[in-house]
Amino acid sequence: MIVRCENNQRKHPFEWMADISRMTAEAVCGTLAPNFQWKGRRVEAGVALQYVSTKRIRELNRESRETDSVTDVLSYPLLEMKAGRLMRPLQDADLERPAEGPPILWLGDLVVCPERAADQAQRYGHTFMREIAF
Repeated sequence: MIVRCENNQRKHPFEWMADISRMTAEAVCGTLAPNFQWKGRRVEAGVALQYVSTKRIRELNRESRETDSVTDVLSYPLLEMKAGRLMRPLQDADLERPAEGPPILWLGDLVVCPERAADQAQRYGHTFMREIAF
């Protein structure tokens, strides 16, 4: 499982959020994602995570969901799946081919607003770390 994390916010420390997000994505996708194969070769699954400000997530929410409000997370799946199965066969264009290692099948992008997640953690009475993982 490949998890790429990018930090585009300044209010919360990035390193531990990236670590907990990687562990969560690996646990969830390792359990739910099928073992992808392409032409008899193993394919690595990947997700991209981006941490953004309240201003940026509001813009994205307005653009993609026509909802003018701050949210904690937005998800952008790249493949349609149902019950852990692809709804169509893999195609060559679905894969990224790094110079070394297996091809990568990107499952989608997650955009997280740590500031909103911190507010929700306080509201629901659990830790900020749990909210970021959730």
